[in-house]
Amino acid sequence: MCELIMRLSKDQLDKIYADHNFFWILRNKWRDTDHCIDIDKAWHGIHYLFNQKARGGTRPAKWIIFGETPVRELDGGYGPAHYLTPSQVLEVNNHISNISLEELKKRYNPEEFWSARIYPTSWDESDWDYLLNYYTQLKTLYQKATDAGEYVLMVIG
Repeated sequence: MCELIMRLSKDQLDKIYADHNFFWILRNKWRDTDHCIDIDKAWHGIHYLFNQKARGGTRPAKWIIFGETPVRELDGGYGPAHYLTPSQVLEVNNHISNISLEELKKRYNPEEFWSARIYPTSWDESDWDYLLNYYTQLKTLYQKATDAGEYVLMVIG
């Protein structure tokens, strides 16, 4: 299971609602650009770093990976896609910006990740760099989406 996170305009989101195949067109066009990132299997670990829970949490931290509003017509294979509005994206971006890397690193405990069954369940000390790589991409995507007043769409597949 990997997660794709995409920043979109309102018009692009509306087109996805009208024709969910438009998502796949955008994904293929934008994959590995600053509009669409694949955070691989790091999604669950990043969620846990911000929420100290395998699922749920409090807003805006719980939105970072799982979003808010479902797009039921669009399923990546592990449930419906979700999105955030520009105001929610701003909340997430502010939240991310106010937590230091040092604080996140303190929250990384491989044994705790194992106990909480954080996917993919094979965590060790060396995986901090793996999480940090994808966290950095995610942080940049949220900053760019905030600057552009865009929506953010997430799909796990």
